[in-house]
Amino acid sequence: MGIKDFLSKRAKKVTQSEGEIIRILSGEMSQAGIQVDQDNAFQVTAVKSAVSRISEFVATLPLKLYRKAGEKGKEEVTDHPLSRIVSKQPNPMMTSYVWRETAELQCLLYGNHMSQLVRDRLGRIIQIVPLSAGQTHIKDADGKIMFHYQKPDGGVRVFSQEEIFHIQWFSFNAIQGEDPIYQARDAFGLSLGLEKYASDYLANEASPSGILQMKGTLRNEEARRRLKEDWRQKQGRWGRKNGVAVLEQGMEWQSIANTPRESQLVEERKYQVAEVARWFNIPAHLVGDLEHATFSNVEEQTREFVLYTMMPWLVRWEQAMDTQLLTQAEQQDMFFKFSVQALLRGDAKSRAEYYASGKQWGWLSSNDIRQLEDMNQLDEGGNIYLQPLNMVDVENPEPAPVVQERQEERQTREDREARKRQQFAFSMQDAFADAWRRVVKAEVQDVSKAVRNNFKTKPIVRDANAFERFMDNYYSTHGRVIRERTGSLYQALFSYVREMLIDDTGVPLTDDEVRKFTEEYFTNLIYDYNSSSQGQLLSLVRDAEIADKDVQQVLLERLSQWEERRPSKLAKMETFQAVNALTATTFAVAGTISAVRWVTFGKTCPYCSTMRNKRIPVNTQFAGDGEEIQSADNDGKVMRVYRRMKHPPLHRGCDCGLAPV
Repeated sequence: MGIKDFLSKRAKKVTQSEGEIIRILSGEMSQAGIQVDQDNAFQVTAVKSAVSRISEFVATLPLKLYRKAGEKGKEEVTDHPLSRIVSKQPNPMMTSYVWRETAELQCLLYGNHMSQLVRDRLGRIIQIVPLSAGQTHIKDADGKIMFHYQKPDGGVRVFSQEEIFHIQWFSFNAIQGEDPIYQARDAFGLSLGLEKYASDYLANEASPSGILQMKGTLRNEEARRRLKEDWRQKQGRWGRKNGVAVLEQGMEWQSIANTPRESQLVEERKYQVAEVARWFNIPAHLVGDLEHATFSNVEEQTREFVLYTMMPWLVRWEQAMDTQLLTQAEQQDMFFKFSVQALLRGDAKSRAEYYASGKQWGWLSSNDIRQLEDMNQLDEGGNIYLQPLNMVDVENPEPAPVVQERQEERQTREDREARKRQQFAFSMQDAFADAWRRVVKAEVQDVSKAVRNNFKTKPIVRDANAFERFMDNYYSTHGRVIRERTGSLYQALFSYVREMLIDDTGVPLTDDEVRKFTEEYFTNLIYDYNSSSQGQLLSLVRDAEIADKDVQQVLLERLSQWEERRPSKLAKMETFQAVNALTATTFAVAGTISAVRWVTFGKTCPYCSTMRNKRIPVNTQFAGDGEEIQSADNDGKVMRVYRRMKHPPLHRGCDCGLAPV
């Protein structure tokens, strides 16, 4: 067995990058004897047409990020960085159109597309950069997917699954897409063979339209050479097949016809166009085969193209973006969606009847219709849903209100803006947990060392006074550690929320106002954190001494609990605390808002349910220090507040927000 035979037999089992090497060494030979690869397959006009149609379709469609609204509704998200990255510019080198077209082209020709996800220090995606086709292969390393990318300089870079955006076509292992060109090499090879045969037939005609007959032989070599040259000039090249040859020395012309094989060449090439269309699951008329197309069925075939060819691709894209670009928290109510409704609509008359029916029966508003027609939205009355006056609920015959009051619409919009801030707080929790984990880890290490020095078991040493002096000194400077390890994260949060609040107030906080707020917030944060840490530790020392327990063991157990649980608890509390604190301050200084309202989302605890829609003047408090809040369950339970509460959260785990009145 030769090296080419060996490599050819391994071709189906190797990775994509190894497959490229095999293709160079042995060539993916089709049954027609033609080497087939991505480059020459793309030279087949039907392949080029099919691939271009699909990739351009994916690149052209509007792609938007949505958030679930209510039980079945959705609203476009425009304030999330991924919305701009995916729909406008994934990286400084290319537009969204070029990125999506390139990615889809790679999927169609190579079976896979990989893009590098470039993240900032907070772990947020800031760029999506496509990798070269055919240079990446996938390996399963102990249950983790790793992407090995061969760089142009010959080196190899290994990416983790979190660093790569991956779309694949059909796959036998659900991890890496198969090479389409290899799978279709016989169909594409036959197309290339027919193309080559037709070119050779025209360029070097081996079968003339007639033959020369003569008695005897040409004995003069010069005469033989001159006859052959004259015949080649007259009959041997494209465009001269029907030229006139000079017959000498009793020669006779005998005309012959094309062979059946030659006469079937056109039909064979037509068949291969249809074969390529079948491979890419695309209607034949979209790759230039109009033999069976009519004015009555082209529109329906185009709709079938959208439904049966493109919808599977669009779902692949949508699910890949949802799971690989959004965080797990964002995936709960955010999703990407291509807009294909406009492509499925019929002619003007059919659309007019469809819209009229939808508006008359209340399932389309004026703005819904204008959006489908790519028209600007109406500010006044565009979102009203009408219904016939004689239509009532069978079980509740009271007529439903036709027009929502403007106040209700305004409150819905305000709640929606508060919901955006809530979702942003959720999205920041992982980053906050990492930052606070660094703070707590350093604190636990330093305090643990002091505990072991001041509360030894052999010999027994209990110097509570020395430990208290250590804590006074340590926590007097611990605020610097908190600022260094969390400061940039809080500043990023404040900057983003500041822009979000413009929709509610009309004007943002000035830079000086943000700096003043940030300084006051950190002063209070550091005081509360250090007081809590110091108070817990001193209380444990006193209780352990009274109960004659091992003080060192008690303190080390609490410090271990801190390291394990405290970062996530702080992240859940601080993200909503910081967002709502800045919101309350912005409403207070804006000058356009006189009162604020407590907003809840989804299922809430009985105490937050009591606070729902409670309104207070700006810069006042929802509850005072020591005030008790009754449970909405009317079970007699109360929650005591231990601070002046100007804004949520009410308790740890509370995700309530603020809205202007």
